[in-house]
Amino acid sequence: MINGAGLPQRAIGFQVPDVGTGTWTFAVGTNASAGVTIGSAAWIAGSNIGSGTVNITTSTNNRIAGTFEFSVVAQGAWSPQIMAVTDGRFDQEF
Repeated sequence: MINGAGLPQRAIGFQVPDVGTGTWTFAVGTNASAGVTIGSAAWIAGSNIGSGTVNITTSTNNRIAGTFEFSVVAQGAWSPQIMAVTDGRFDQEF
């Protein structure tokens, strides 16, 4: 799981299987999911809602890196109903 947060009350995250490098798509039958929150508003993508991909390009014992883009769907009466997240990049050492 990769998560990021910022002020004021904004967060983004996604989860893909821990099996090394590769591309995961949010679609029926996959174990990938993503979410965005702004305050109490939430948008999600997963196996039956939203769309997008996460591409893991580096996966070692102490680093993970890659790119992501997805469209998440509002959970409630939030606007916009669909939010596009584009050109996402991550590179984390641990």
